[in-house]
Amino acid sequence: MAAGLWRGKDVRELPHLTRIICIFSFVFLLLFIYIWQKPTFRHTPNLDSSFPPFIDGKCSPEAWSAGKWERKEDPPQVVEPEDVYKASGFLGCASSREIQWHLSNDHPNEMNWRGNVSAYDWVPPSACGDIPDDREMIVKDLVEQGGWLLIGDSVTEEHFFSLSCTLYPHVLATPDYTGRWDWDRAWPQNLYLNPQSPLVPKLNMPSGFDIEKTPLVTFRRVDLLFSHTELETIHYGGNPPIGPNSTLFGDEQSWDMSHVDYFNILLSPLPMANYQAIIVSTAGHWSLKLLAGLHNGYPEIYQLFRSAMTNWVYQAARYLDTYELARSRDATRKAEKPKKVLVRAYLTGDDNCHSPNIQNGGPRDEPLSLKGASYNWEWIPKMNQLFKELVEERAHPHIHYLDIERPGRLRPDAHALVPTALASYEVTSQNSTPSGKTELATFAHGCFWGTQQVFEKYYGKRGIIKTAVGYTGGSEQVKNPTYRQVCSGATNHAEALRIEYDPDLVGYAELVEFFYRTHDPTTLNQQGNDHGTQYRSVIFTHSPEQATIAQKITSEVQEKHFDAVGKKIVTTIEHAGLWYDAEEYHQFYLDNNPNGYHCFTHVLHW
Repeated sequence: MAAGLWRGKDVRELPHLTRIICIFSFVFLLLFIYIWQKPTFRHTPNLDSSFPPFIDGKCSPEAWSAGKWERKEDPPQVVEPEDVYKASGFLGCASSREIQWHLSNDHPNEMNWRGNVSAYDWVPPSACGDIPDDREMIVKDLVEQGGWLLIGDSVTEEHFFSLSCTLYPHVLATPDYTGRWDWDRAWPQNLYLNPQSPLVPKLNMPSGFDIEKTPLVTFRRVDLLFSHTELETIHYGGNPPIGPNSTLFGDEQSWDMSHVDYFNILLSPLPMANYQAIIVSTAGHWSLKLLAGLHNGYPEIYQLFRSAMTNWVYQAARYLDTYELARSRDATRKAEKPKKVLVRAYLTGDDNCHSPNIQNGGPRDEPLSLKGASYNWEWIPKMNQLFKELVEERAHPHIHYLDIERPGRLRPDAHALVPTALASYEVTSQNSTPSGKTELATFAHGCFWGTQQVFEKYYGKRGIIKTAVGYTGGSEQVKNPTYRQVCSGATNHAEALRIEYDPDLVGYAELVEFFYRTHDPTTLNQQGNDHGTQYRSVIFTHSPEQATIAQKITSEVQEKHFDAVGKKIVTTIEHAGLWYDAEEYHQFYLDNNPNGYHCFTHVLHW
């Protein structure tokens, strides 16, 4: 069934068999994502565990999701409602919110079906190894390495509830819903370390960590990833009709907050926060009923989704970059770890989830086509693919897309939701060990202060060996030109960046594309407020192979990003000639002078 909604209705208004169910397989899915992201793990006595072969990054989420559901040889019998805990691998649940409803054990006459739900294991390809069931290991990491901020709709809320059961009894949950019916879905839900847990004396808690104040996991209900006002601004432009005058939204209720607010939560310091990752998911509420003002239907909703998520990925990168810059400048924050953004593929519903043959038949071999499906389900895979492409195009080292909804689509009998939102992860499949090989790349795209900073920011630790700013492409009659001479325009030299890079870690094509992403290549002899031939856009190639690659990438960028807006790339591709290092004070100028002049075009534009 739908993740929290079905044809515009709250799930609780529908028959109980259409509910989203937290089943024991969540534990294995969670542990896969958790273990897969850890290239190493510092063991503590009595918390040791054996690690499967996928910890070296050989088993990607995509590879893992290519596995299959297999029935257990001797699955636990579910006869009484309490049997659901054992069948699901839970010792209990920390969250007190609608426990029986979440576990779907409040209808004793349906226990046979409920037992069938928990009778299967997800078996990934053999290369991924076995997944150890170790809740203690996860708690240890949430405390010592940082917690998870979950942002999404009712699907993500189910993940939070499942995690509260997976980690019980080592965690406590807030708020306490016992006997309360006045709660709001907007309330933050948190998991805290249980002070009575036997793990407490064995944990290396970070300085400032407070058991009573520092959450391990937080869930916030955010259906669209933006506030209504932000989406109205994206859709209408500068002066949108907002509030009661809005023409974008219908009467369906949704819960939303600004990305400014939840990224501020992510970046808050101890003791109030200690998150290492924010995990988001959206698509389920991008519907005709909620976005009733889009009269052209789902094609128009899809276009708004494209504009909004393009903006969102840009904003996420900006928050992370600002955090990293502040951390790098403050010696007292060197021990802080980079933050990560994980985008989880959204899981569609299934129109047949409550049919008898599905309830009792077990998993499918392959997902069914969604053509003609209810609600917005036919469009969700398209939205997932778009979000994935936007993340991949941004190519930010700490923003990742988890394409891992297939196991859930194979389980309409239980609508098993793959808990990729319950992960803290680091891309380990990418080789980061220097090969010893070196090649040169030279680019000019405006003031070389910003050129050096932007390349170093994104590739300084993953491919670039060293950089230098200098002058090239000018008159051979002028030897060792000075900054003043170049700025006069008389020498025809360009301010440029020479990069020494490891081709096994970053390809030349990627560097050329990044060059285009970080300036305006359509303005002749100009970047932002800087005018003159020294600020022209040039790719200086060091071999015929580089020239061929540069031509190819230039054509692709022109077609993909500028043809539609009627602009023409004016970048020239020239053979690299004599190079002169700029004066020493120009090298890493913006790192040494954080408040120095920065050309506003030197940011990621797409």
